[in-house]
Amino acid sequence: MRKPRVFWCVGMYSSASTWLYNIVYEVARQSFPADAVCRLYLPYSALLSERELDGKYAVIKSHELESNLSLWLSEICLKSFISIRDPRDCVVSLMRHQGKSFLSAVHAVTKSAAFSEDMMQSTDHLLFRFESKFWENPSAIALIAREFGKTLSCDEVISIFDMQSRDQVERHIRLIAKLPAGRYQVDGVDVWDSESQWHLHHANRDGAIEMWRTFLSSGQTRTIESAMRHWMVRFNYL
Repeated sequence: MRKPRVFWCVGMYSSASTWLYNIVYEVARQSFPADAVCRLYLPYSALLSERELDGKYAVIKSHELESNLSLWLSEICLKSFISIRDPRDCVVSLMRHQGKSFLSAVHAVTKSAAFSEDMMQSTDHLLFRFESKFWENPSAIALIAREFGKTLSCDEVISIFDMQSRDQVERHIRLIAKLPAGRYQVDGVDVWDSESQWHLHHANRDGAIEMWRTFLSSGQTRTIESAMRHWMVRFNYL
């Protein structure tokens, strides 16, 4: 059995991790034979075997994973691409766009932040901060490509960038319901494309920074800062 080669996109919730995942996948498709590249999203309790990847170049997206699977993936990961964001803004985003309660959002953000930090320690990684608006900058694509040992021309960078421009993403989201069976997924009010992982709730995002200042109460802000003080200090959010 051939050993898989993993490129792992690990992101905090609401940190532009879906954009990053799709960009890494497109760069992988240009770097290796298309039929040798696969992509998949792994939720926390996912099960995955080496046989399922069958020697492919696998682009994987996770927010958090069960420890045994994450340990295995970190051992075979060639490069991880990690996205983080001010946890206060992550919480606001989950509340605004996904309808989560405050405490549920805090729990999800805290766990995904801890997982991202763990992967920084256990994998060779490239870190992206939401506040840099990396998803608006084509140079981020050239940076990612270099991790694949590939130098992209300006036209190639712009071509990939245009595939995941805000306008194209919005158009794709509007057409999710027309995707083939198997890609079109529905769970309650959540609707998404199982391949790209673009969800209906990703539509009409503005990428605002420090929106927590007007959205959260002082008590809610203190709750987040207390729960995540060590993490926030380490990554200069406090």
